Amino acid sequence: MRHGRIRKELTPHLIAEGVVAGNHLGIDSCPVESRVKENNLKTALRHSRYDKHCHPKTDPDARQGVRIHSPSEDRKKLDYFWGYLLSIPLNNSACFALVVLDHLET
Repeated sequence: MRHGRIRKELTPHLIAEGVVAGNHLGIDSCPVESRVKENNLKTALRHSRYDKHCHPKTDPDARQGVRIHSPSEDRKKLDYFWGYLLSIPLNNSACFALVVLDHLET
């Protein structure tokens, strides 16, 4: 589920219930790693660790994601992992947060 779809489906329900006014709505997200052997770099695997068409057997719902670190302005470090994307719709004017677990896009 993408952020646009979350916003389109969730916002009308929250406005109808009076939880949010709908004037200042934002979405924040962060990656969550799944506990699978493909994320452990010390584990030897018979298949490609980051083949997005070969999902982990212990968590078939997990999707491949990437985390970008910028230790300095001229350098970027990419970390690939299997997991989920935790999305949090926010009503910025009322400091309201609703937690929704979302799959990473493949």
